[in-house]
Amino acid sequence: MPPPATMDGVEAGKPLVWWADSDDPYYTLRHSGGPLVACFLVPAIVVVCAAGAHGPPGAGAFLPAALVPLAVIVAAWEFLLDRRAIVEIRLSEGELTLIRASRRVSRLPLAQLRRVEVVRNIRDGDPHSSRLWLHLGERVERTRHGPADLPDRWVTALNAAEVELQVRERHYSD
Repeated sequence: MPPPATMDGVEAGKPLVWWADSDDPYYTLRHSGGPLVACFLVPAIVVVCAAGAHGPPGAGAFLPAALVPLAVIVAAWEFLLDRRAIVEIRLSEGELTLIRASRRVSRLPLAQLRRVEVVRNIRDGDPHSSRLWLHLGERVERTRHGPADLPDRWVTALNAAEVELQVRERHYSD
């Protein structure tokens, strides 16, 4: 006999869990911030080395390196913002547990959750991924990209908890 359900879609003692595609704490450094710095740093090194082989480098040889500090600042900013991104959400009896990329855990009463926005990314007509925006009172929390569709059990549980659910689609073509 299955355990009794306390809320629609949530069984007693078993939380509903949503995971992002990646919970890697250094995801942005590997996929966007690090490559951005490399895009500016590698040409700067090549130009300086090539110019050095033909005599002392002039001031123009250091011009490609001018954007490296800006790229480092952008990469660090993106990394710090991503540390707050939610990589796992657990919904259990009246409680919402948020686990961030920095591995920090926040437990909140489900009553604080006012609205969930699901932003689905559609590539060439096919759902690719989605990102959730959780409206918790005065603040809004965002997740990393995750599964393209919110599972039906989540929709049922959110409706039972009287949480507004909005779905938006962003269309991209390759």
